Amino acid sequence: LRECGEGKNSKLKMKVEVILPMEDDFVTPPPVSVLGSRLSIRIVGATGLRAANWGLATGNTCDPYCICEIAGKPSWRLETKPALKTLEPVWNEDLEMDTYQRGDSLEFTISDHNVQSSTEFLGRVRLPASSFDRERGFEGDLALIDTRGRPSQGKLRVEVRVLPPLPPPPPPLSRPGSRIKVFVKGAAGIWDRDWLHSGGTANPFCTAEVHGKPESKVETRCLEQTLEPEWNEEHILSYFDPGDSIEVNVLNRLPGVEPEVLGTVVLPDRTFDHEQGFQGDVRL
Repeated sequence: LRECGEGKNSKLKMKVEVILPMEDDFVTPPPVSVLGSRLSIRIVGATGLRAANWGLATGNTCDPYCICEIAGKPSWRLETKPALKTLEPVWNEDLEMDTYQRGDSLEFTISDHNVQSSTEFLGRVRLPASSFDRERGFEGDLALIDTRGRPSQGKLRVEVRVLPPLPPPPPPLSRPGSRIKVFVKGAAGIWDRDWLHSGGTANPFCTAEVHGKPESKVETRCLEQTLEPEWNEEHILSYFDPGDSIEVNVLNRLPGVEPEVLGTVVLPDRTFDHEQGFQGDVRL
């Protein structure tokens, strides 16, 4: 041994062996998705976010919301409502993706909702398909990074599961020249992005049209000062052809400016073009 003292001849007895890795240590669980699989995504909440707003009255806080996207496919995007004045938001919002393809990664972005200026980026994280496209899916915390890929402040908690494909739809009922009867009952849980100036309310109305055919658009009456509108109106959409989708928008009518979009949804033909039609809730 070295450094054991001048004139000393010290020895250490020891044994060293190489342990070969277990085969499972390097085996990625096989994917469980098949053609037509869907994803169930729950955005639970976040912890330890940095403050984006400072003030003597409000303290150091922010109004965070989370966006979920398919990495590289910006056409699919869902977002939570903002959690007001907190660095530890709890959303517990359930989303469903029906356009999942094996290998798609999910990207989550947390931003501060700000009506007086552009939204402020708080952090993001990408969840690769190998982490959730497996038995039991994924449930856990994800450390956020900044725009340069460096560690950022805060963690996001999500749950992701692969769902089986939907059963095949019934045979289509429509033919060229068909029309669509739409009954717009109401909406719930909408939120006004300009809540600071509006007092947390809106003047909502709803439009429906054959997707890509603006000449088919119909519109409900506008209701004042409510986030839980009930229209109970029936409308007829013309110019429908087999394979067309229905686009529905909920908007806020504001004096002197263009209406503000509060939410939108596109119903594919397979959901309503059959004898049973469609009746139920759809997520905006």
